[in-house]
Amino acid sequence: MKFSASSMIKIESKPWCFNDKINIGRSLMNNKKSIYAIFIWHAFFLAITMSMIDFNTVFPSLISSLTESKIIFGAIYSVMFGVPLVFNIMFGHYLSSKKFKKKFLLLGINLRAFSFLGMAFFTYTYANQNPQIVIISLFFWVFLFSFSGGFAGIVYTDLIGKFLKKGERGSLYASKQFFSSIGFLIGGFIIAFAFNISNISYPTNYALVLFMGFIGLLIASGAFWCIKEPPSKIEKYVSFFVFVKKIPEILKS
Repeated sequence: MKFSASSMIKIESKPWCFNDKINIGRSLMNNKKSIYAIFIWHAFFLAITMSMIDFNTVFPSLISSLTESKIIFGAIYSVMFGVPLVFNIMFGHYLSSKKFKKKFLLLGINLRAFSFLGMAFFTYTYANQNPQIVIISLFFWVFLFSFSGGFAGIVYTDLIGKFLKKGERGSLYASKQFFSSIGFLIGGFIIAFAFNISNISYPTNYALVLFMGFIGLLIASGAFWCIKEPPSKIEKYVSFFVFVKKIPEILKS
């Protein structure tokens, strides 16, 4: 049988574009309600996670179980709180030349997560046999935790500024505070449960809590993958010392 060209039915099909669907999904995630949900998600799971390394209870107890030296105790805490103060200015200068910063936020959060994993591994493996190794490793892991936290914190604040106007940020911070409080409460129950299970003893209980911190931070960072970040306005490059002089002006704006 012979068919003429006019008798043939031409069927056109538009190929399914995976990238287009991803972009559509991400654009939907960039509306105001979705942005609120993403930052609240992070705040909630971050609060649960930070309960695992509570600076007033869990972490001091871990250090005290490893050493009686108050000097080491103070030195570790100096690293924890001092590192962000030292490096944040350098981070700010470096990131000021970057049009897209979300990848640095994800890098910082994931480095923090792996610092939890490192602390869990060394605590579980060496706390009984060789606590000195755990103490030495804590200096490194706490440095990484604080270093990456400062790095991520700058980008986190920058993203809030990109997506929300000044008048919209207050309600976000209030919502974050509310859900963070719930997260800290849940984290407290998790810690109480981990330390009251009779068949889990030292150092497994501390390692378990730190490992849960690792999982919690990975979950907390998950929502940020959904954000499609708009580009930042890049001003003319300035030297580090000029940038430092401009910090008061930047803070006022």
